[in-house]
Amino acid sequence: MKSEPLILGLLSESAGKSAEQLSKDTGLVICHVRYVLRELLSQGLVERDREYRYTLPQSVSPAALRFQAWAEKATELEKGRYWRRAARVWLEAFDSTRNPQLRTRAAARRDHCIAMGNLNCGNYSGISGGVMNSQSTWEDLNR
Repeated sequence: MKSEPLILGLLSESAGKSAEQLSKDTGLVICHVRYVLRELLSQGLVERDREYRYTLPQSVSPAALRFQAWAEKATELEKGRYWRRAARVWLEAFDSTRNPQLRTRAAARRDHCIAMGNLNCGNYSGISGGVMNSQSTWEDLNR
């Protein structure tokens, strides 16, 4: 079972829970809960106050939900190493929202996918080699 719906369900029932409380309620490891909360926060699906208590926004915008759908699709394409298709989907995610944090995330992921898609690996007379199209691609690979 995915952790995101579980955590969002708990927050919809009772808002203002900390990561430790969510970990206790879900039975998930605290580091995983924090990772999921960080992702949900970057997608605009949860809010955090000064005491690090998490709540759902008053209204989750349809744009944030569209962004999440595009981001999930792009992530699946990245896992399958369909870099150019993933870059196109990240562009759709970028266009689906006006939130600056989400747009920055989509642009960065798109740049990464483009760099990975530009990496040409091939076989030339029995010798395997890779061709780097630019210095920035090499820097992207060594992050």
